Formats: sequence, structure tokens, C-alpha cells
Amino acid sequence: MTELRKFVIPELVWGWGARMLVGVYVRNLAARRVFLVSDDGVWAAGWGGEVADLLRREGMELAVYRAVSPNPRLAEVGEGLD
Repeated sequence: MTELRKFVIPELVWGWGARMLVGVYVRNLAARRVFLVSDDGVWAAGWGGEVADLLRREGMELAVYRAVSPNPRLAEVGEGLD
């Protein structure tokens, strides 16, 4: 018998420019602090910095962790927790 897993996702937003709404959606979740995880490719494309700026404009306290590969290994996740 396999293990049953359930994931609850309140909303999915996608499409051109969807990332521009990140601050609004995070604020709607009543968040004040955000842990933003990005690999170097996303950051090099400019999206990571753009999202970070949008979150800061909404008054979020932000911690950025970029030391992950495109498909993070468990050890990288643990390092991010530290």
C-alpha cells in the first residue's frame, strides 16, 4: 500500500506578469515575513530581484536564500533552514 498524500493549494495564479501580483497575494495571506528561495537561473533572469522588490514594497521583512540548484537536494533544503 502506498502512502496517501494531500496538498491543499489555496490559489494558483499564472500567466504573463503574474509575478507582479506577488506582494498583493502575500499581503492577503497576512504575512509579514517572507523566506524567498531562488536558484541562480531565476535570479539571473531578473525575476528573483523583481519579486524581492515587490515584496519589500508591500512592507515584507525578507530573507533571501539562493544557494540551491534548479532541482534542490535534501541537503540544500537543510542548509536553507539553517
